[in-house]
Amino acid sequence: MLDLIKPKLVYLDLPLFMALLSDLFPGVELPPADGGVLRRAIEAELREANMQIVPEFVTKITQVFDCKVARHGNMLVGRTGSGKSEAWKCLQRALGRLRKEEPEDDRFQKVHVYTINPLALSNDELYGCFEAATHEWQDGVLARIMRTVCKDESSEQKWILFDGPVDTLWIESMNTTLDDNKLLTLLSAWSPTPASLLLIPHFPHPHPYPRYDESISRKQALEVELSDLEGKLERAEKLVTGLAGERIRWEASISTYEVSLSYLPGDVVVAAAFMSYAGPFPSEYRDELVKHTWLPQVKALNIPASELFDFALFLANPALVRDWNIQGLPSDSFSTENGVMVTRGRRWPLMIDPQGQANKWIKNMEGRTRQLKVLNLQMSDMARQVEIAIQFGLPVLMQDILQEVERYNSLLVTVRRSCVELQRGIRGLVVMSADLDMVFDALYSAKVPAAWLRTYPSLKPLGPWTRDLLTRIEQLATWVEETYPRVYWLSGFTYPTGFLTAVLQTTARKSSVPIDTLSFEFSIINLDEREITAPPKEGVYIKGLFLEGAGWDFENGCLCEPNPMELIVPMPILLFRPVENKKRTAKGVYVCPLYLYPVRTGTRERPSFMINVDLRSGTADPDHWIMRGTA
Repeated sequence: MLDLIKPKLVYLDLPLFMALLSDLFPGVELPPADGGVLRRAIEAELREANMQIVPEFVTKITQVFDCKVARHGNMLVGRTGSGKSEAWKCLQRALGRLRKEEPEDDRFQKVHVYTINPLALSNDELYGCFEAATHEWQDGVLARIMRTVCKDESSEQKWILFDGPVDTLWIESMNTTLDDNKLLTLLSAWSPTPASLLLIPHFPHPHPYPRYDESISRKQALEVELSDLEGKLERAEKLVTGLAGERIRWEASISTYEVSLSYLPGDVVVAAAFMSYAGPFPSEYRDELVKHTWLPQVKALNIPASELFDFALFLANPALVRDWNIQGLPSDSFSTENGVMVTRGRRWPLMIDPQGQANKWIKNMEGRTRQLKVLNLQMSDMARQVEIAIQFGLPVLMQDILQEVERYNSLLVTVRRSCVELQRGIRGLVVMSADLDMVFDALYSAKVPAAWLRTYPSLKPLGPWTRDLLTRIEQLATWVEETYPRVYWLSGFTYPTGFLTAVLQTTARKSSVPIDTLSFEFSIINLDEREITAPPKEGVYIKGLFLEGAGWDFENGCLCEPNPMELIVPMPILLFRPVENKKRTAKGVYVCPLYLYPVRTGTRERPSFMINVDLRSGTADPDHWIMRGTA
């Protein structure tokens, strides 16, 4: 214990402390501490470094070792040039020497040193910080070093040195983190593997004039403090002078804001109208609409509005507009208004046409007078129709284009974001939210998370669902990058009914008949998919259908009794061919319902039923399959 107290005392206080011990324990004389092999190794290192062997200096080095063994963190304090750095460097070399000479002694290990200048970094850069906006922990320099040190589970010693002048900010932070029992405890109550941490601002060393040096240091500190006070007084005087007329400016600003606040209801109404309807008009017509149409109407309704309404200033601040100009946007008001509408009006199309109802009235408006061309991806001559429309200046309405791709892209983004956030949550980098907990529980149980099932319903467990998703994406990728599939996998669409409706629309436009008069006629195709080399002239080939509650006779092309323990059987490829004024169902034909997935009820928002498929009932009566619930 005495060897741990002596290093804390300055040179002049050591005799006083020893006198107190003599008074407390009269007649007791403690033998001087013998450094043993460590002292001899230190002296050997000093000789190799061509340095003088001063007993006091050797004693200080041994004291550093004793303090390091007893405490997790130690501070070496002293004046510049007093030997602080040489002390721990010599001890490092001596421990490395003893590790080779005394391999059985576990006290002596090879030392790895990590040096930090704490005053060159802020507290956040040094220790790390928690980002409130992103709920992420950002490692500081010390945190990264501690993480590296703790990953090394070898018995070799790791020293982290804070080499710089004493500063209360980081010294007090370290004092609250380190205690005297060699235990580093963080806010999370987690204690990493202990590593010897040496804080080296200064080092005590005997000096013949300690009082003089202390006075000089105090004088320098007072001079710095005086200079700071003079600067503060000078800045305070300038601040008081500059704020003399600030009250007048603030009062004027408050009056302006009060007037603007009273005009807010009318300005919001005019801004909404501008956002909704002013897009197609040039600048002069926009001004005409605002000044002579909308503002008079608003005032007629007794809604207060600004006399000089400016759409760009109302929805964009000057700093944002200036940033747009730097990025290349012209500085005229027309371009600024367009920039505001682009950035502020992203949700407007969804608000006015969330389910595609605009397709109907666009057809009614444009189709009568301007020969509107309605196209979709299922049309074999779509590219030619686009060329003709461009050549003759005809309007074009693209329907069902890339809707399936967009839905799957959204699903893939959701899956990837969930997995990445879950990994970060498991590592402790982000807070585990309720949604992440649900994803974790589902994946742990090999189930598909509920958030992933919003694109299309499925009852499959996680593994088959993932393989099914990859197959769906492969079908769409082949369709987009190459050409139309010869055979369509109906189950691979998120909304198969939309695809079937598009097939009917294509036939209706091609034959110039109302779509309401069209329905599907079904034919069994007893060919393998690889044997089909071209799409049908009319309709589409459909694969991926399964039969539940019955079997299928491939030779006769009709329903039959299923084999024992065979609940579901695959169906052959079917031809869905649109026909006009379809005849009534013939005798011996079972009207088989087609469902999206095994849950036939579906949900209110997403019914499972899609369409009825006519299948030959075989030797049994159609009522037999109705009682079986065949689908």
